Amino acid sequence: MNKLHTFFVLLTPLLYVNTSEVLAAKEVKTDHPLIAAYEGSKIYRKKSKEYDEYELFKGYDKAQKDYISETLEGKITQILYINPTNRSEFEIFKNYQQALNKEGATTIFECNQGNNLQCMDQYVGANLRKKFNINSIVNKSGRYMVSQLQNEDYNAYLVLGVNDKYTDIHVIELREMETDKVSFNLESMHSDIEKKGFVVIQGLYFDTDKTVLKASSKQALELTAQLLKQKSESEFLVVGHTDSEGNLSYNMDLSKGRATAVMSALIDEYNIERARLSAYGVGPLAPIAANTDAQGMAQNRRVVLVQK
Repeated sequence: MNKLHTFFVLLTPLLYVNTSEVLAAKEVKTDHPLIAAYEGSKIYRKKSKEYDEYELFKGYDKAQKDYISETLEGKITQILYINPTNRSEFEIFKNYQQALNKEGATTIFECNQGNNLQCMDQYVGANLRKKFNINSIVNKSGRYMVSQLQNEDYNAYLVLGVNDKYTDIHVIELREMETDKVSFNLESMHSDIEKKGFVVIQGLYFDTDKTVLKASSKQALELTAQLLKQKSESEFLVVGHTDSEGNLSYNMDLSKGRATAVMSALIDEYNIERARLSAYGVGPLAPIAANTDAQGMAQNRRVVLVQK
């Protein structure tokens, strides 16, 4: 029995999970194997990504009126449960907490919204749902905890949110991204430039709300530099785009900052002549998809190379 499976078995009695329910859930891929559901809970919705970024809520700075957060990367599983009607927020939360503590989990952050608005003192529900997909913390109730489980076999963050009606379980298994999955080559870039006059630079990565390029952007920068060197007589605009989340002024600055980061990398690291490139940001003003879901928003966050 591997350690991952052992952890699941040890959690079961502490969370009062019925064995038949656990087996049934595993057969239809419901509960995450690292943490079982509280007995009598029902899954309302679930989503999972093999690799994605996750914005971890770690509190709210009341003086600055801003979130305290950290961006994680890895396999993301998010489950929202409907709680059994005869169990309290306190009882469900303490069961999960005791199970995690028994397994040696380290508590990173904890808050109780019902105790003097510890988690957040603004309009909670819509804000936390939209930015962090946390549904269990509402204006005057809800308990929240972030824990980390780490050994030689796995490194995972577990996000727990509980109120009387709902429980959020988010599991972020830290891992490296699988590479070489994108068919992105010079031929396709040349084709887009010739047919459209622009090309979306695929494979650029930034942390949420940041303008610093991540190391995983190297392949995209190398291909873009090759394209520019082959089109040595042409000048280009480097144009940043964002999704519609946040205010317009902020997104305009963010998009220009990201375009500038790409331009600077091409100049400083790949010896592209500075006079050939100019950076601009248009924020959310030119979407290519609806900003109503995560997939559309991801398509809108992009940097585009436009031939003058």
